[in-house]
Amino acid sequence: MEQVIKELELTETQAADLRAINKKYGEQLKSERTEMQKQSQAHREKAKTINESRKEEIKNILSNEQYEKLEKMQRKNHSAHKGQKGKKPHYKHRHHEKS
Repeated sequence: MEQVIKELELTETQAADLRAINKKYGEQLKSERTEMQKQSQAHREKAKTINESRKEEIKNILSNEQYEKLEKMQRKNHSAHKGQKGKKPHYKHRHHEKS
């Protein structure tokens, strides 16, 4: 911040105002990030509960052998996708020229 104040050659009043603005919005953003993290955790827990219920219902319609085979397939699929997590898909973009 001090670098910005110096580079912009702010007056003392401008510098004080800038610090106050940054502090005000910084606190709001910190609060918002904390709230988002709480919500994210709640969403993960809800998704886990839903998946557990789904799993139980599927288990009820399959034989033990079928269910074990399904779990094995899912683990294999999960580990194959796990290595791709966070990677952006490669799309070919067409560049449109304006006429």
